[in-house]
Amino acid sequence: MKTILLKRAISYYRSAVKTPSAIDMQRNCAWVFAQEHGIEIIHEEADIGQSGLSINRPGLTNIFQNWILNGDAPTFDYVLIYDFSRWGRFRDLHAVSDFELLCTLHGRRVIYVAKFLSSTFALTHEQLPPLVQ
Repeated sequence: MKTILLKRAISYYRSAVKTPSAIDMQRNCAWVFAQEHGIEIIHEEADIGQSGLSINRPGLTNIFQNWILNGDAPTFDYVLIYDFSRWGRFRDLHAVSDFELLCTLHGRRVIYVAKFLSSTFALTHEQLPPLVQ
């Protein structure tokens, strides 16, 4: 019997509005993508009500300090994110490329899940595990 190795990922979500529905939509996309591609999401970070113009966001800081740049973090392959604008809406257009480069240099592939999914999703909000913040 052959063992199937599951790929592992972390996910990052950001919304400038404080309503949870924007984060729920991003999470739904990440979980559907992961389910369809045999990926286990092992950690999630969310910045709810956080402007993309600021780099000082707790979730963004945690995803890099505690996961991507941390050699002692659990092993994972991917960073799942809804689209490139979730990193932020910075005046310096190269900032997003810098985030992607840091991930790549540390052996993590960034996947923008929105471009892979159709408008219908297989998971409902009730089927998602709770988001720990």
